[in-house]
Amino acid sequence: MSYSQMAAPSNWIDSHIHLYDTNIEGFPFPPKQWTEIQYPHLPQTFYQASGGTGVAKAVVVECSPRRQDNDWTLSLIENDPNMLGFVGYLDLRDEDFEAEIRRLAEHPKFLGFRQRSSDDPSLEDPTIFSKLAVVEDLGLVFEMNLKRYAAKALARVAENYPDLVMIINHLGHVRLKEAIENEAAAKRYQGLENYPNIYIKLSAFYTMSGQDSPPLDYKEYLPILNPILEIFGPDRVFFGSNWPMSKRKGVYASMPQLIQDFCASRDDLDTEKVMRLNAERAYLRGSASKTKNSVSRLYKEINGYIEIEAESFFENRNGELPRSWIKVSSPADQVVRPDLDPSHASSASGGSYMEVLPDFRQKHGHHTHIPTSFTEKGGKGPTLSYEVEFSSPGRYYVWARIFHNGTEENSVHVGIDGTWPESGSKLEVCVKRDPPKNDKHWTQGPATNDWVWTSNQRYPHHGCHGPRTVWLDVKEPGRHVIEISMREDGTELDKFILTTSETFVPEDS
Repeated sequence: MSYSQMAAPSNWIDSHIHLYDTNIEGFPFPPKQWTEIQYPHLPQTFYQASGGTGVAKAVVVECSPRRQDNDWTLSLIENDPNMLGFVGYLDLRDEDFEAEIRRLAEHPKFLGFRQRSSDDPSLEDPTIFSKLAVVEDLGLVFEMNLKRYAAKALARVAENYPDLVMIINHLGHVRLKEAIENEAAAKRYQGLENYPNIYIKLSAFYTMSGQDSPPLDYKEYLPILNPILEIFGPDRVFFGSNWPMSKRKGVYASMPQLIQDFCASRDDLDTEKVMRLNAERAYLRGSASKTKNSVSRLYKEINGYIEIEAESFFENRNGELPRSWIKVSSPADQVVRPDLDPSHASSASGGSYMEVLPDFRQKHGHHTHIPTSFTEKGGKGPTLSYEVEFSSPGRYYVWARIFHNGTEENSVHVGIDGTWPESGSKLEVCVKRDPPKNDKHWTQGPATNDWVWTSNQRYPHHGCHGPRTVWLDVKEPGRHVIEISMREDGTELDKFILTTSETFVPEDS
């Protein structure tokens, strides 16, 4: 199966999958009797299962209580843009809970932790209850596989920690037979209607059916689904599969289809919300795949000049396209495929740079993956954000150091404070070719295969305006957010400069 099939343009999210490698000694999952899934299940295995369903991304949830397996999973998904993050295993009863969650939170893809039913801590215990303060402070989620928690206990947490996102797994662990025979069972979480920080996953349908051949018609699950919608509403529910445990009882494609059918049956349900947007809001605080950066910094303009390293962003969000800005520091870092270029980190400033990956469109004739490989709109594709404090308002010309290796993969859009002015669009390294007739604005570009400074805006007819034709107007002093957004996949950005000078040229251009 090709990557283009795996990264469906819809970008739907499976909020609950498990990854593991049975070749790792002592890995405690899956149980020996589950012979159907007794082999490694890695990201590629998931993409093969979800291909063609519209589900292109996933949140990985722990399946091992061993501390080292948290780190193993994070390293596994670190450079995969379609693995949005990891909900690890931690026990609130552990004395070093705070130290460990702070350590894990330094990884940009660590989303939070899950408490298992087998751990069974009491939220009435003030020592345990107080530990949730650090989870809220770090902006992480508290996910629970705990059917014993009553709505009253969760409401108390929500009231005391209003910014702590809590996520209930697997339809609240209500079995279908239980819901049919006892209407109150599916209303276990009644009372949580007014707590916007509590979500529930529409996940593990096959398991909750309690049947060896689970029903595939959403109508069969209405005794569970209808009470959940009454309590949580259309904005606090989202899809999850519980893959690969789901493989033991059915095929993957039936689960997202079940959700689509359910959404289509109700006027109050939006498929895009249930399949993507609600999960993004829960896990990523409402933005499209935001990534934290431990090396971000506040830049300050001095005498009309700021120089910014590309990897020092404070936020990295994916946008609407199945692409991401990936940090490349060595050949080993460049694991997102396809990408035919070798690493250029050795000649980059500080030994690292940011690249839009995966990269499909490497030559002008490669039109197969448009529009996901190319966009003329700033902010639609993956976007890097930088915080800059300006003391001097005015017009700032933008210079970017981009690796130039041909006619494509060499342009970005530049924005400010969430806006994308025309003056900041299509900053490009011009290629060396003959100018079109009667084009007085034409600028001939470099012919080398190297890092190149450019401040040229792309001309509509395969050329560029001259230097300093890309700029941003800073109208007020103070802090502003400068943004760099994808125009072409494969673009490699080392650093960029903002300057008010109309004569400045970077030294190594």
